[in-house]
Amino acid sequence: MHKRMGELHNNPYESGVWLRTFGWGTSDEYNSGKYFEIQSGHDKLNEYSNFELYSGVRFL
Repeated sequence: MHKRMGELHNNPYESGVWLRTFGWGTSDEYNSGKYFEIQSGHDKLNEYSNFELYSGVRFL
């Protein structure tokens, strides 16, 4: 969610539904593994007379 807030800070008109995927791997002398993750969510910009407020939810 922290990364998403940075994206909104750089472009405030990108609020809405979002999807992010990434993967990584790790290994050592005894084990190895590969991982894949999907994140999705929805956020909304609420504009008030004195400030702007983002609200959102993230689904793992």
